[in-house]
Amino acid sequence: MSSKYGYIGYGPDTSPIVVAKQVFSPTGVQTNFTFAAGYQIGYLDVYLNGARQIEGQDFSATDTSTVSLFTAAQNGDVLELIAYKAYNVALPSATGNLTVSGNLAVTGNESVSTLVATTAIGIGSTYTTATTLPYPLTINAVGSTPTPALSFCIADITANQNGYSQFHLRNANTGFNASGDLVITTDNGTDTTNFIDLGINNTGFNTSTWTVNGALDGYLYSSNTNFSVGVAFTNRYLSFFAGGTLAANEKMRMTDTGVGIGTTNTSNTLQVGTGVTFTAAGINVTGIVTATSFSGSNINVTGSVGIGTTNPPTKLYVQGTAAGNIVGLGTTTGTVTLDFAQGNNFSMTLVGSITLANPTGVTTGQSGIIQIQQDSVGSRTVAFGSVWRFPNGTAPTVSTASTQIDCITYFVRNSNSIIANSLIGLGLT
Repeated sequence: MSSKYGYIGYGPDTSPIVVAKQVFSPTGVQTNFTFAAGYQIGYLDVYLNGARQIEGQDFSATDTSTVSLFTAAQNGDVLELIAYKAYNVALPSATGNLTVSGNLAVTGNESVSTLVATTAIGIGSTYTTATTLPYPLTINAVGSTPTPALSFCIADITANQNGYSQFHLRNANTGFNASGDLVITTDNGTDTTNFIDLGINNTGFNTSTWTVNGALDGYLYSSNTNFSVGVAFTNRYLSFFAGGTLAANEKMRMTDTGVGIGTTNTSNTLQVGTGVTFTAAGINVTGIVTATSFSGSNINVTGSVGIGTTNPPTKLYVQGTAAGNIVGLGTTTGTVTLDFAQGNNFSMTLVGSITLANPTGVTTGQSGIIQIQQDSVGSRTVAFGSVWRFPNGTAPTVSTASTQIDCITYFVRNSNSIIANSLIGLGLT
């Protein structure tokens, strides 16, 4: 018994029963009255002019909102409806609004059409009150606790399992424009501007406004803003892979020292592990190109070409690798300067008429052979510089027919006089 009120059990001001009341003052003859707060059937008291009415004899209340008097109320009468929002603890239910000032613990399923939380929501969280939840939305899988000390965090979702955890988004539509997307916008972002989009196209995707990829293809892009991808710490790398998920499938690596393509070596600004093929307009280099070999149908250089040297003294300069070997000039036109310090024997194919200039690196007593071949066109001529000397003072005329080969023997008398014999093997094919 309550020592304050003398009631057995709960007193009226401490009862868990919620009471809703509504008073009606009809202005005419009225039989039906709608209870705005609603009622549970069997938990309703009806008073007409202060007299309690008996359910089933004086009124009926069967639809949780309407009360029907068997004898109509008249102008001047007062009808009072009192509903007790009682509920079964095992299966709670309330027709009207239900306000809980403390904690509400639900051990079974909870179904609501709209959930409004003024402080925070915790799902699977070990926190007991909204004020102690670390973030506005906290979701913890079984065996996990919220991630601590996140700054400016709106929602934290934490799992704890030996495997991947996923936040899943799926668009079940198979239409031509269907995809699943995670979109993040700026403060002034819209559906068309100032956003980034991570998504994947569905099975039926096929639209003319997006052809960069097709059905079942993924993408990550920025709508109309700059987009940066990288790592913000030294001695870390950004890698790109294809064809599998093993280390061998890495195709490109970027670090704070350089970029490696086909290799993980990024010691240079650009390091390429295998061959590089350029198409269309090719490649234009304003600096120096250093290579162990060149291969191609045409090599066009506006400056000088040095083969075997990084400092060519003329337009075309060949530095051999060993004395006595033939130095091949390949296709030759214009002024050709031979370096006798690098070899004795030389070979060249003419694609235009040339002048065999005064050689460099000459040594008294040196001798050798110069092989000259016409290209498939022929008709190329050869002129000689001032130090070249010939029998009878007349320079030989090389064969001009297509693919013809001539050889000139020479002997170095001194730096100002190189004696060249007449052509041998004239017209050799």
